[in-house]
Amino acid sequence: MKRIVFLIMVALVSTFAMAQAETIRTNPDFWKSKYTKAINHISEISQKFANEELDKEQKDLLIKEYNKAEEELISIAKEVVKSGDDPEFIEEVVMQIGGMVDYEDLLVLMPKDAPYFNKPDFKGLRLHMEMLAKRAPGVIYTDLKMQDMNGKERSLSEWCAKGNYVLVDFWASWCRPCREEMPNVVEAYKRYHDKGFDVVGVSYDTDKEAWRKAVNDLGLSWHHISDFKGWDCAATFVYGIEGIPANILVDPTGKIVASDLRAEGLLEKLAEIYKD
Repeated sequence: MKRIVFLIMVALVSTFAMAQAETIRTNPDFWKSKYTKAINHISEISQKFANEELDKEQKDLLIKEYNKAEEELISIAKEVVKSGDDPEFIEEVVMQIGGMVDYEDLLVLMPKDAPYFNKPDFKGLRLHMEMLAKRAPGVIYTDLKMQDMNGKERSLSEWCAKGNYVLVDFWASWCRPCREEMPNVVEAYKRYHDKGFDVVGVSYDTDKEAWRKAVNDLGLSWHHISDFKGWDCAATFVYGIEGIPANILVDPTGKIVASDLRAEGLLEKLAEIYKD
């Protein structure tokens, strides 16, 4: 009898504790506090990254810390939207981070039936969503025709949908973040090219010589094409490119399976694909 009473008491206490926790989690102040801390954490990491004396190892560690903090922030933002407790705060959160999330997360933060979706202040995010949709997972790649480094017209269809995974990498020689990201792409190419992985660089350059020099200096030994139109590059409109570096990973059938893979994210995705 005592054991039954004890178990009942444990169940009651556990139920009460869970109810209290749920009450805290549905309190708008709870999410405001978590969101503010997450934002401040990312700000602190960004300030550290501005230190020009950091070596590569320190930068890599900060990038990993930033990516983890960003994932946490996005997770909190989705919980804020899900709670629905403070419409004004929800709109503030979506406006703040809507531009830094991928297409699938943006659909969660800004569903079309959200009361704020059609508000004038969200016009920019609606356009951003439309651009992201052009390179969202599940979409079939669109062909591009541009010149290679020898001036010959080439097409993405020469490499995509030919039975291998292909990374289409949008970059430019003058883009510092692009150049900083290239060692990761080089490593991915070296590690998986023998297994069929390929890369096509689509350049936003206007200066042919600067483009060629960057390709040689950075050791980018894959396919390269460009239309030398800068931000008027055909890829901007076809794939909704709003900034570089950017990329899409195309599967052997021509379907986009991922986009904007960065740093270890690219290697992790390829390790998953090639069972490495």
